[in-house]
Amino acid sequence: HRRTQPGRPNQPSRRTGSGATMVAPVVPVEVGHRPGDRGHGAPPGLLRTTNVVALRCGPMATTMSMVPDRSTYRERPSTVQGVTVWTRVADGSTSSILPDGCLDVVWDGRELRVAGPDTTVHLASAPVGTAYAAVRFASGVGPSVLGVAADGLRDERLLLADVIGADDTDRLVELLLTTDDSSRHLERWAARRLEQAGGLDRTMCHVAMLLGEGRAVAEVATEVGFSDRQLHRRSLASFGYGPKVLARVLRLASS
Repeated sequence: HRRTQPGRPNQPSRRTGSGATMVAPVVPVEVGHRPGDRGHGAPPGLLRTTNVVALRCGPMATTMSMVPDRSTYRERPSTVQGVTVWTRVADGSTSSILPDGCLDVVWDGRELRVAGPDTTVHLASAPVGTAYAAVRFASGVGPSVLGVAADGLRDERLLLADVIGADDTDRLVELLLTTDDSSRHLERWAARRLEQAGGLDRTMCHVAMLLGEGRAVAEVATEVGFSDRQLHRRSLASFGYGPKVLARVLRLASS
């Protein structure tokens, strides 16, 4: 689960909706905020539930640090590189959510939403019994699946149809409405989208791994053959924020 701030009710559950209350940023942001960055309009309880403490471009794309909470939360590594599958049944309590550098696609039984990479702490709550199924994309993976830059999703909770278009979303919703295994269909959808995109951006996955290991930004740029400016530009598109901010987010998530 996501880390929670001291004194906050319950343990962390990932991603809020319109009922969430924003609290003070915990990550210095080196990119400017745009109007609408706060993601107003999403339904209460759009959640993400895990810390990412290491990133790899392999079958086990994320290493998780679990903190128990009172909700029914389960996760498993996907067979899809860079993806974790999770489910949750809300217990009605409020959770504090910290940035983790990830991006989620979440199904709440009615609609699909995208939870972009966070730069601030959120409070989230959902009605008792709300059942979620979701796929979480490790840093650098989501843009390949969704076909959009991560900085356009920063701090947002958007309808999936507004991100990838109605046709693909509607086909997925039809499947989810008629299945007892929503997470499996989400996983297959992510695999298909990633294959169509030509697979992971392995360079940026490697960047995320190096930053997660605590390597200096200049050292990372040299290793992958980028200038500092190139690395910053590519990081915004892949992670939603620059490399220094991603390093801080990953360090916070792993502490």
